[in-house]
Amino acid sequence: MNLHLKTKAQAVIFILIMTVVLLLTSCGNAEGEYIDTAIESANLQFLPPGELVDAGDEIFFIRYPECQLYRLKKGTFVAEHFCQDPTCLHVTEKCAVLGARSNFENYNGTIYAIDSSNQMLMLKDDHFVKVEGIKGGFTHTGGKLYVCESGSNATLAYSENGKLERVVTEEVLGYWRYQIGHYLYGNNGGATNRIDLNKKDAEMEVLFEGWGYTDGTYLYQVDLKESHLYRRDLDGTNPVRLLDEPVLTTVNFDKEYLYFRYFIDQNAAGEKCGEVYRMKKDGTGGPELITTLPEPVRNIYAVSEGDWIYVVTTEGYWQNARETLYAVRIDGSETREITYSDD
Repeated sequence: MNLHLKTKAQAVIFILIMTVVLLLTSCGNAEGEYIDTAIESANLQFLPPGELVDAGDEIFFIRYPECQLYRLKKGTFVAEHFCQDPTCLHVTEKCAVLGARSNFENYNGTIYAIDSSNQMLMLKDDHFVKVEGIKGGFTHTGGKLYVCESGSNATLAYSENGKLERVVTEEVLGYWRYQIGHYLYGNNGGATNRIDLNKKDAEMEVLFEGWGYTDGTYLYQVDLKESHLYRRDLDGTNPVRLLDEPVLTTVNFDKEYLYFRYFIDQNAAGEKCGEVYRMKKDGTGGPELITTLPEPVRNIYAVSEGDWIYVVTTEGYWQNARETLYAVRIDGSETREITYSDD
């Protein structure tokens, strides 16, 4: 393997650069006021949904290093390019993809994304179109559209029909946002934060350092210093350490299980780097190895329907990096490499 990531800082930078995404997500409400199905199907992941999104009976994902959008029907193992025009070079606005590159989101059955300029896009029929006036990383949550405005990084709240309603905060709340009750949560890479939506001009509250995830009932943290995985209450208190060994910040989950890989000696290409584990979210039963892959695991994605998770591995570094997508049965009984119809 040529992946030379010897420190945690290098590994985090590697993950961020290689996915080229703003970290975004959907929402939930532990009190029962608002529950989005996305929160139960792990759209709240480390790079949620970023380069891969659950689109019902199929998934859409970005293939690297080609940076092209592909689609894959769940339960199958041959992906096809999203644009079906055999004469298209996929570089102009005539292409069905329209440069959709990251921040993929499935909201009420409509797929959204952004292009390389952070222009918001939506899928209409078989083509992406621009959502005029919206530019920046976004999340639909709590019946609103929250946008991390390009340039200022302020968090803006829009109505679902695109009307600007308020500036939530001018601070960097996070790359992704989700609403639980009357709080809007976010993670900016260094800390997990929240802000009280019921208070005008409320100050951002820093809950803890490190990456944060939520299933609408708990927050899950990978701390910055030791890379250990914790479960916390929604106010950030009562940390419970779930594993003895450190994990990479690619934790994902479904309704019952957490999925993860280890980060031994904080080396992304070190011991156990190709192993994917699962464990119950309450911490009982301990970790269970479900597959061992030949390259270092970079990302793990769970989806809402079916018996598979999707795992991205990376071999090489920077411009020489090569990625592979695998479908893995959640019980570990089968692992399949995804191939491409246009190769």
